[in-house]
Amino acid sequence: MKKLLLSALILFILGCKKQEKDLGPNSDRETLGIKSFSIPGIPDENIDIQKQVVKIKLPAGFQGDFLKPTVTVTEHFKVPADIMSGFNFEGENVSFTLESEKFQPRHYDVVVLTEEPIAILSSEQRYDLTINPNVPMQVKFAVSLPGTGVTVNDLGDVYRTPIVIVKNKADGSVLSGTSWDKGHDSLNMHVLIDFPLTAKVGEYEATIQWGDKTAKLPATIAINYGELVLYNGFDHITPSSSELVMHGYNIAPGNVYEAILENDFIGSRKISLTRKDYYNLTAAIPKDLPLDSYKVTTLVNGEILAKERSPFRGYADLFYRKSNDDLIIKSVSQPSMKKTFGPHSVEYYEDATAISRSEALLINVAWSTEFRENNLKLVNRTTNKEFILKNPGVSVGLPHGMQVYSPYTIPNEIPNGEYEAYLVWAAGTATISGRYPRILTIQ
Repeated sequence: MKKLLLSALILFILGCKKQEKDLGPNSDRETLGIKSFSIPGIPDENIDIQKQVVKIKLPAGFQGDFLKPTVTVTEHFKVPADIMSGFNFEGENVSFTLESEKFQPRHYDVVVLTEEPIAILSSEQRYDLTINPNVPMQVKFAVSLPGTGVTVNDLGDVYRTPIVIVKNKADGSVLSGTSWDKGHDSLNMHVLIDFPLTAKVGEYEATIQWGDKTAKLPATIAINYGELVLYNGFDHITPSSSELVMHGYNIAPGNVYEAILENDFIGSRKISLTRKDYYNLTAAIPKDLPLDSYKVTTLVNGEILAKERSPFRGYADLFYRKSNDDLIIKSVSQPSMKKTFGPHSVEYYEDATAISRSEALLINVAWSTEFRENNLKLVNRTTNKEFILKNPGVSVGLPHGMQVYSPYTIPNEIPNGEYEAYLVWAAGTATISGRYPRILTIQ
């Protein structure tokens, strides 16, 4: 019985050995692939064959940037002729693939490590950047990275691009949100660091990491506050909103911030704004503020703050709606009001309040894709008589797609006069939108 068990055990072990010898295409054994990799003038202990990397450490005093290796491989693999012919390594991405009819191909990156340090090629002593949403905050400089275009550190981590680390000099915090790009000029790499507009004001230092090597940018990077920039209005709120918020940049302390809300129905009212930080102003929602749309004018120390305004925005900056599903008339125009702006003559429809009955009434809807489901309700301000204009089922747009309008025909039974405009959502349960903030005069 003991002999029988011993025979079975021997057969099991032999079966395992046979299975190990015939490992299939997905084997990760390092014995499958390169057996040896040698280069004249480089000690064998300076060449490390890893799973997918051949790491070559050049000895001190090694001359030249051309290497011609001798490579032997295990059975069933073939060495490509180009790697055996030699290669220039300085700044180059060097790799080769061992092909096999029996196993999966094995790909290797060749990494050459030299004694040379990272060279940062910048004569600048200081970069002064100003926070301005219209101007990118960027620092550009050239670096020369030693060795091949791919490197590794002592832990075996592969670097195909250098790592750029930006730290605040005062507190040592690493600045998040930075991005960078690179371009090559001969053997030099141009590094472009792009700083976020929310970066903390102060002085920074930049470090380049390439494998186990690091180099610090000799110049100081300083981020400074610039001129005050505020975005248009407060966007939209509902009665459940906690407050009004106006976003911007460089909102300095020590100033008095106010906003004027106005439309053709309530006239205007002034509210105080509270500075929250360098990026936000807030205000409590007045309890008696009617649900409506408003144009917003910002005052700083009693003076109107000039703002660039997109022609696609429409009249209102604040939309106070019953709910987030409430429809809003954003813009009213007519075909004859088509204009152009900017150096590329971009087309847009200018807002209109004097409406010619001989043209279509163009209505642009905010926060809705139901352009064909919206009927237009006009209310005569003198008689309070209501008129429903059926949606035509077509839309009018511009090539850039920034404005899409529904064209309504003004019927003869609607008399000349002043009107309020609303949308009636015809799909499902009829819902009346908020009032358009301008008085329309049909003539």
